Amino acid sequence: MIFHNGRTSELYVATGEGVLAVVDTAHGVLAQTVPTGEGAHTFAFDSERQRLYAVVPEPPQALLLDAAAGHG
Repeated sequence: MIFHNGRTSELYVATGEGVLAVVDTAHGVLAQTVPTGEGAHTFAFDSERQRLYAVVPEPPQALLLDAAAGHG
């Protein structure tokens, strides 16, 4: 799953391997990886609130990542 943040020029890529990759599209580099938990590949991005939501299957939980505050 991939989302683009027009405010920050970042691309959020859910890898499903326990991390969310944050790509700086302005410079074409991997800016950071954010731990999410194994198997997390269902995400939603709220561009208005600048938040990412992730569903982690084991243990069952939902994560809130604040894109405006540097993800975490």
